[in-house]
Amino acid sequence: MSAWRPTAGEAARRARSAMLARVRAHFAEAGVLEVETPALSCAGTTDPNIDSAAVVGALSGHLHTSPEFAMKRLLAAGCGDCFQVARVFRVGEQGARHNPEFTLLEWYRLGHTLADITADTLAVLDAAWGRPLEATQMSLREACTTLGGFDPFAPDLSLLRGLLAAAGHGAPIGLAEDAVDAWLDFAFSTLVAPRFEPDRLTVVSGYPASQASLARVEQSASGPVALRVEVFFGDLELGNGFEELLDADEQRTRFERERAQRLASGRDSPAVDAHLIDAMRHGLPACAGMAIGVDRVLMAALGADHIQDVLNFPWGRA
Repeated sequence: MSAWRPTAGEAARRARSAMLARVRAHFAEAGVLEVETPALSCAGTTDPNIDSAAVVGALSGHLHTSPEFAMKRLLAAGCGDCFQVARVFRVGEQGARHNPEFTLLEWYRLGHTLADITADTLAVLDAAWGRPLEATQMSLREACTTLGGFDPFAPDLSLLRGLLAAAGHGAPIGLAEDAVDAWLDFAFSTLVAPRFEPDRLTVVSGYPASQASLARVEQSASGPVALRVEVFFGDLELGNGFEELLDADEQRTRFERERAQRLASGRDSPAVDAHLIDAMRHGLPACAGMAIGVDRVLMAALGADHIQDVLNFPWGRA
């Protein structure tokens, strides 16, 4: 009868407290304001890869999967550079590296490009660790072609199937043939990320336009590229960021496309966050943002193999 006890030890609790104190000191020195936004929203995520937790009853709505929409509304209202340490919720995410409730560190910097927010992220992670970290930077195309043997901008499912089979991975159950981005995600997580150097950061940037989500898309010599970046420690994904899309109409179109994908796969399809669209139409200033999983940063810093080692009460004991 020990299920009432926390799964994290005293050392992990103290490490988390010290890490957050260093992060807050870093942002205070940089003049970035700490803010809070609601965890319960009338809208849910439309992202086809994430499910919001629904709340029913007198306070019906969805628990946020990220504070992104509300923080962008603050930016549109003139808030300026800001950050938040938020508890967020995602249904179905449970395992050695996932817990349905976890902590996100999310921040936005006005006038920042993708290169700026990438440099800013490395500085924040140095502060979180309490020491400088070695980092490798590469494009998604470079990572996939050199480490995985495929080009994410010219996906070939026959080639991906062959590469996955050769590495001992079967096709994911239920993955449709036309779900190209899901196939690419699976190939990246099984063939590419495991080959990143351990004990150092790897920063991957430049994604297919179909994976832009809330990022701006830029035309390059080889076609459209989403200004999106992801950060890993070894093969552990720590977070992702965007040079943010500012066009309200384009954002609504993307949201509606995602809702159609969810409906087609038989999943719920929350309404688009009208407040975010209205704020973008009012005028979201040019900015870039980043979201980092605090629990995973703590796992990496402490060498923990399971997220329960850094959480007091993971799902099942919550």
